[in-house]
Amino acid sequence: MRSLPLSRPVHPLARAVATALAALVLAAFPLHAQQPDLERLDRYIADAVAEWGIPGVAVAIVHDDSVIFARGYGERTVGTGDRVDENTLFAIASTSKAFTVGGLGMLVDEEVLDWDDPVTRWLPDFRLQDPYVTLKVTVRDLLTHRVGVAREDQLWIAGRFDRNEVVRRARFLPQEEPFRAEYGYNNIMYMVAGEVLAAAAGVPWDDFIQTRLFEPLGMTRSTTRIAVAAQRGNVASSHSGTGDGVRAVPHRDYDALGPAGSIFSSARDMAQWIRLHLAGGEYEGTRLLEAETVDEMHQAQLALPVSASTRRRIPSQNFAAYGLGWRLQDYHGRKVVQHTGNVNQMRTQVGMIPSEGIGVVILTNLSSRGLHTPLMYQVRDRKSKRPHGPRAKVGRAILPAQEPRGLHKNRVGS
Repeated sequence: MRSLPLSRPVHPLARAVATALAALVLAAFPLHAQQPDLERLDRYIADAVAEWGIPGVAVAIVHDDSVIFARGYGERTVGTGDRVDENTLFAIASTSKAFTVGGLGMLVDEEVLDWDDPVTRWLPDFRLQDPYVTLKVTVRDLLTHRVGVAREDQLWIAGRFDRNEVVRRARFLPQEEPFRAEYGYNNIMYMVAGEVLAAAAGVPWDDFIQTRLFEPLGMTRSTTRIAVAAQRGNVASSHSGTGDGVRAVPHRDYDALGPAGSIFSSARDMAQWIRLHLAGGEYEGTRLLEAETVDEMHQAQLALPVSASTRRRIPSQNFAAYGLGWRLQDYHGRKVVQHTGNVNQMRTQVGMIPSEGIGVVILTNLSSRGLHTPLMYQVRDRKSKRPHGPRAKVGRAILPAQEPRGLHKNRVGS
């Protein structure tokens, strides 16, 4: 299978193209004028995808509860000619976490559980290394990455354990940070949260997500299981960047990751998920989540620092925080609710500006391209008709911030 030539050097700390395109699309809606130039945006994305050597991308945009844009670009598998469209399945990685939170939110609405329930109420055999943390850790702690245990992703990447065994082995994770002291991204704690959901609902996490979220939202292509995705066809391949190009690589089975990142979905399906959030938990006249519950998901639960490098690169950003399965920040005075994901060498970005009724999903089948910053500033300046200032130029001053320590190419979340 032939490789796609690289046309831009990749900085080792660069985040993926998905973040770039999400910023591009959000910026295509000037805050003072709600009508985007979709034809121009279409050309811009197509040109960027080709120029930066990305095999395949799918984009969907929601505005005022309507899907106004859903298109694919490039190839599902490089060199085959099989085109990406709005129904192509991609691994959505850590953007799966919000589905786990959504499922738990349904149980909160039904008064089955509470965000602040101790985990041991639902999983009596659950243990962490520290007995005090075992006793006190709550569902909310799991969902906000503040438990403080080590992020040992090799348990699910290389260990080949099933989900129950990964959760059991959480008792051997060292307590790296004081409990509830700071943010420490942890996929295994989200796997625990999925087991809490399963115990409280009386059905496996996979079945709950299928019947209580995918089916009511008409997400007919979406699945939590890689074998089901393969059966449905029109699936994007994973790709790896090499010294002289990009090549397709086999998918790995990460079903055990489940609640933290195993979902496969399409741009069209994910647009329905965005519609649910922008409508405060209602979808086509049916209420799936209480508005207060959706608001709780989108509220800051844990403050995150805005680094000096971020302030230099993005002077308009004033805050950052983690909600329940979502990251929060500001964009020219508007709150942005978003999350990224990276697994199976694919990158996903889901972002919303709820006050403007705008949401976007970007799905890509290559996880390493540093395209996002130049696109974000180029499009923002074009749409706002501002002169191209220093930060509209691509240069060292606006390189992406450093990835979390110990980054593994197959880790989920960024």
